[in-house]
This record gives sequence, structure tokens and C-alpha cells, in this order.
Amino acid sequence: MSANTQSTTAAAGTSPAGITPAPAPQLNGTLQKDPNAPPVYSVINGLLCWIPDLQTMSNLIAPPPTINPNQNLAEIAVGTPLTSGAVLVKGDVDDSTYLVSNGVKMWIPTETIFGNYQFNWAKVVVVPQIVINSIPDGPQLDGPQQSA
Repeated sequence: MSANTQSTTAAAGTSPAGITPAPAPQLNGTLQKDPNAPPVYSVINGLLCWIPDLQTMSNLIAPPPTINPNQNLAEIAVGTPLTSGAVLVKGDVDDSTYLVSNGVKMWIPTETIFGNYQFNWAKVVVVPQIVINSIPDGPQLDGPQQSA
């Protein structure tokens, strides 16, 4: 992880005294941004996952993206940043769609969840099923959940 990545992702998870960052599954699928800082995050399974560059955003998100300004990002737990160049894929045999990032495929179980994440159907890359089958499974993407 580069120094830039570390400082950028640490800023979101650095909370004021007395506040412990916690997952925010009610925000799953949303794009979040501190109004005073440039990084944009996707909330994946309750965790802020940094979108590292415009190309990755273009690979995944349907235009125009809805980015929510949020001055309370420090209260949300930070996850692993998306890989630069992360993509949406599906096999040429099975219609299951996945987000591929950080060396794993994350199943997107429904069209509703696909839409919650603002993913772009036009950007889904169809690849030979053997390629999909060879990518290790990661967690499936969850839609928004009510907070406890």
C-alpha cells in the first residue's frame, strides 16, 4: 500500500476522541465523500472502501454518480480500498455478476443490489467461465440493512 493510500484511507477511519468507527450496513451501496477532502468511498458491506481513481469509478459506476457528502466519515469503519482497475464481470455460461477487486470476486446476488451500488450494466465484462471459476470467492455484496 502506498503512502498516499495509507494517509487517504486513514483519514476516513480516524475518529474524534470517544468515537469508535463502526460498520454502517445501512449505507451499503452508497458513495460517500467528506465535503472537505477529495477521496470518494463506496460503502461495501458496511465498510468505507476507497475508490482510488477515476478509471476505477468509470469501470464500475453508472453516470452520473450520486455521491453523498458526509462530514461523519470518521464514524464509519474503513475497509480495504478497491483495486485500481477493479471491474464488473460475469461468465459466458453463468449469469452471476461479480465485482472483482483485490484478487477476489464478490457476488452481486440481485439486480436490486447491483442498482444500490450504482453499478453500470454497460460496464460488465463477459469472460470465459473458466476465468470466473478460477478467481477466489470473496464476500457477497449486501444491500442496505437497517441499523441495530
